[in-house]
Amino acid sequence: MENYALILNHLSEYDEDEIFYRDYYYAQKSPEKLKAFLAAHTPEEVQERRLICPELCPWNVHLVDETSFFRAKASRNVWVQKHSRYSPPFLHSHEYFEIFYVLTGSCTHTICGRETVMPQGTLCFIAPYVEHSVGVFDDSIVLNIMLQHSTFDDIFFNLLRSQNVLSSFFLSNLYTTSKMSCLCFQVEDEELINLLLSMILEEVVEDDYTYRILSHIISIFFTKLVRKYGKSTASYTLDSEINQNALDILSYINDHYKTVTLEDVAEHYHYTPAHCSRLIKAETGQNFTQLLRNVRLRRAETLLLTTSCSVEEISYMIGYENAATFIKRFKEQYQMTPGQFRQKSPRLNGAAR
Repeated sequence: MENYALILNHLSEYDEDEIFYRDYYYAQKSPEKLKAFLAAHTPEEVQERRLICPELCPWNVHLVDETSFFRAKASRNVWVQKHSRYSPPFLHSHEYFEIFYVLTGSCTHTICGRETVMPQGTLCFIAPYVEHSVGVFDDSIVLNIMLQHSTFDDIFFNLLRSQNVLSSFFLSNLYTTSKMSCLCFQVEDEELINLLLSMILEEVVEDDYTYRILSHIISIFFTKLVRKYGKSTASYTLDSEINQNALDILSYINDHYKTVTLEDVAEHYHYTPAHCSRLIKAETGQNFTQLLRNVRLRRAETLLLTTSCSVEEISYMIGYENAATFIKRFKEQYQMTPGQFRQKSPRLNGAAR
């Protein structure tokens, strides 16, 4: 608990960027103060520090690219940080999943053209490509967690195999044409808050073990979140109506992807194969065979990046008895063989960390 108190003190302190933003925020209250503030800084400084100050350096970022963001973060697929207080809120989207938690105080959140004040305890999941902004203009503390979309299965594969509101959120954004763009919980549980603080502590430590420890902590965090809040009321935003039966089917396929057939799915849910096929096609835009192939190849991608298993072993692990068939399907999807994919990945060395 002593470490958590130290982390809270650390989070309460204003870093250099926050001091810049706070001074900028109050300087905008009068033309004279703004003029003096701008004279004390240069465009080169703003650009080098990647700060938002349109008067000194144009800011035209509307979509934050996943590859460049996570490459800059040592090729990790999880990143945790404090939201910079007083930073100018701007509408943007990103290719990765973002989560924010209001640890103390409150913040404003704008999404789908609607601004809402988020009180302390709000845990909010934002889907990729959803335009939103977050504003903090006092001493409130908001934590941000970024999860790489392209290697999501590395940590959360087991989560997708269960049926709950959180797996529905991720499944809808990974596989379906209808999206759950935002999902919010009200979380006051001390154990969950301490897990979040543990992630911040790991970011402060930042050594060769940080990536793997963060991956395990956040996996535990999600599992405990579902255990404690899975049956409570969560608010969410849909871009169009999602068929819950189709999400249940997706969860079942993720849980049985090695051997599952369309007939197995239909029998489990007491549908005819034809009706089951129509549900899958309507919600994902793919037929059963295409969907199953994508689920298997997503799993193969994770195994290639995070294990030293041979291509033949991975082929068997994901349900292909013939490695040649697996290599052919993988090449059709990624325009390279599994071996080439593994060699090309910047995460190869990081996987062993």
